[in-house]
Amino acid sequence: MSKVIALCGAASCGKTTTAYALRNSLIENNAVEIVHEYAREYLLRNDRGDSLIAQMTIFNEQLERERNIIAQPKVDIIICECPLFLNYLYTLSMELVAKQNLMWPQLLSGIYEKCVKQLFRYDYVYYLPSINTEFKDDAVRGESKQHRSKIESAVKGFLDVHAVDYVTVDCVKEERANMILEHLGDNI
Repeated sequence: MSKVIALCGAASCGKTTTAYALRNSLIENNAVEIVHEYAREYLLRNDRGDSLIAQMTIFNEQLERERNIIAQPKVDIIICECPLFLNYLYTLSMELVAKQNLMWPQLLSGIYEKCVKQLFRYDYVYYLPSINTEFKDDAVRGESKQHRSKIESAVKGFLDVHAVDYVTVDCVKEERANMILEHLGDNI
């Protein structure tokens, strides 16, 4: 059975960089796959993600990517660089529910249920806080420093509310993969 590692944090905190560094360290002795973030691809193609329709499209594609890779029998380690619940938290942070029709709260409830179900498929969860004191826009999402802070609080809150055992990886980006590997030890 595959071991699933989830890397979570706000945009541009180093999830993708860490995912590739982990894969490169683990691939010699393991079959490793990365579940890539769909939101970035969507935003690069469509230039907008500020509607619930866009966010639901992103959510459903991310869910499909995770399910497809987790279902592969010959994969030892799966690294989710943008676990599903991050899409849910981004949707909530955009405060789109109040701006659109009354059916959206019901749809968000369904999304939430899927997130919680998927949350417990992750064997290891690592929270990557933003370590830059200087804010840098990733040129895709157009986030503000305040929005990044809001997402970081939401991630930790979501994990805490659901009693997820997670590790905060609060070292420089170049050392994050090593810290995670050290934590994993012989479990991988």
